Amino acid sequence: MPTHIDRVDAKGPLHGGGNILIVDDNPQNLRLLITILSAEGHKVRPAPSGAIALESAFSTVPDLVLLDIMMPEMDGYAVCQQLKAHEETQSVPILFISALDNIDEKLKAFEMGGVDYITKPFQPKEIIARINTHLSLRNVQKRLEHEVAMRTASEKMLHELTQKYDLILSAAAEGILGIDKQCAYSFVNPAAAAMLGYEPSELTGSACAAIWHPEYEKRLPFFDDPTATVDMKPIPDCLTKGCSCSDCPVHSSLKQGDVVRQKEGRLWRKDGSSFDAEFVSSPIMVEGKVEGAVMVFSDITERKRMEKKLKQLAHEDALTGVSNRRAFLERAEEEINRTKRYGHPAAFLMMDIDHFKRINDSYGHHAGDEVLKSVSRVCLDALRINDLFGRIGGEEFAALLPETSNEQAKLAADRIRIAIETASCPVDGETILCTMSIGIAMVQPQNEKSTRLEELMKAADDALYTAKSDGRNCVRVAST
Repeated sequence: MPTHIDRVDAKGPLHGGGNILIVDDNPQNLRLLITILSAEGHKVRPAPSGAIALESAFSTVPDLVLLDIMMPEMDGYAVCQQLKAHEETQSVPILFISALDNIDEKLKAFEMGGVDYITKPFQPKEIIARINTHLSLRNVQKRLEHEVAMRTASEKMLHELTQKYDLILSAAAEGILGIDKQCAYSFVNPAAAAMLGYEPSELTGSACAAIWHPEYEKRLPFFDDPTATVDMKPIPDCLTKGCSCSDCPVHSSLKQGDVVRQKEGRLWRKDGSSFDAEFVSSPIMVEGKVEGAVMVFSDITERKRMEKKLKQLAHEDALTGVSNRRAFLERAEEEINRTKRYGHPAAFLMMDIDHFKRINDSYGHHAGDEVLKSVSRVCLDALRINDLFGRIGGEEFAALLPETSNEQAKLAADRIRIAIETASCPVDGETILCTMSIGIAMVQPQNEKSTRLEELMKAADDALYTAKSDGRNCVRVAST
């Protein structure tokens, strides 16, 4: 979290390029990555060894680290471990780059704290796309941390200056409303008036409960004539003569001297629209007696939008829109535990597009991306609504089929295989066809080994390799 909130760049690391540290003992790889990333506007710092990388990272914290695994003296895992142990660098995203392509190495990379794994030889467009995705995530994270720091600072300022609210009125960006003992506005700062769509003079002296009353959103219970239009409905006494409802935040502050914090609520504007808000209602105490209350609020619509976007970025594959590796494996782990608990069978599928490199080489990476999106849609259509599906990496996908026997799993996998084989993907006037090989491993609740996710993935991956060896475009089941 930043120590000086006024110095945080709200536009984040993507504004003007990111600060990227590349760690690789191969000079040729360093030169290639420097050329690729510099052309995209990123500031690149090379480090030919783990020790130099740590010194560089601790000296100037990067926005992102590209980290090779196989290096002399200190390998990439050791470098990652030290970066994650250091407070200033523990949140920096680390993307492993390696020629190692087995599942154990990939799992270890993610267990050590890596956010992605790129296999050599890599494609420049893939490197750029993955880096930009993780820099975007880092950007959103920094903006959220910045907002939290600002709100914490604002609450502290309000606590210290409760008796000097005239100064706060002219300085604060948050909405600040003063309320007297009769539940009418005693002061309104410009930010509050602007967010609520009023002139300050329109609010001062008027009853205030209508803006945040917890029952106001329901509306109908307040009105004598439920058939009347909204414009015809009278304002109830509760909103004109002061609120006496026990669950109203201002009532709690005025009558009981409580400080009420609501992280997510709704406030209502003059035009009848509403917005997501966070607010704090505090009593104004004079010589031990409650003489009024003050409400401080913020419009959190943008924050909620960013949180939703962050959640989406964290759980969805940026290209295909299906679950990404992390999200799929988390959900698969939960489903396997449920399967084990209730003793029901399930099937784990590893799926790989056959000769995908040929598609990229023949039609270009844009066409390859379209094929990946097309295959994702076909797989989703062929699966049941309760089946889990995600992109594991590159052209590899996985699925977990709950309540599925061995025979049912083979039928489902063959249904997917045939659907892929018969589907076509039109790209720029060309029709691209592809096939898929599938490996199946069964989740057997009575077999402890088969209920461990890493064992399931390995077994399904071995079966997938067998399908590839047997000529591709086929389904093979791991031996139990």
